[in-house]
Amino acid sequence: MICFELAKDAGNFRNGDEGFDGSRQNAIADKFRELYAKNHVFKRRWFAFSELASPKYNAENIFIYFTAFEPIAKIEANEKVTKSDINNVKQKLNNADIWLISPTFSAAIFFVYTDEQLKRYEDSPEKQQWADAYFDVLKQYDEFGYFKREMFGISVDSKQNFDENYSSNWYYYYK
Repeated sequence: MICFELAKDAGNFRNGDEGFDGSRQNAIADKFRELYAKNHVFKRRWFAFSELASPKYNAENIFIYFTAFEPIAKIEANEKVTKSDINNVKQKLNNADIWLISPTFSAAIFFVYTDEQLKRYEDSPEKQQWADAYFDVLKQYDEFGYFKREMFGISVDSKQNFDENYSSNWYYYYK
């Protein structure tokens, strides 16, 4: 695993929707094999008959993948938002149409009661106010400064959708 700090850097090692860049994967795997072989030869000279001389890795069949720290840090920051924080956001917004606020991965879903309300709020100024209020709370847990307001958004859904299409079951909803 090659772990970058930022998701955009890890993304540079992908070929769009096709997956990882095979030529970069191969180049890194080849370099690993080269370094491992040099290290293994060194050990063989000094410990020719010991267990340390046996290979620790099978360096022939290597799969290289790329990931990043940033998305995980964002999720962890969002998981730190407390029920009290969410209740404070709801109180601050003072909107009786909000049923529930659900932190999800690195964002939040604001649930209203009906599909009619959902349509009304989907592209509304209120949705931006909701995002601002949630972002203000979330930012206090963002110890690495990865969240940027202009890149942060929320989703809006309805309790009606949750009840009718997911049998009021969070497992089915988030599956």
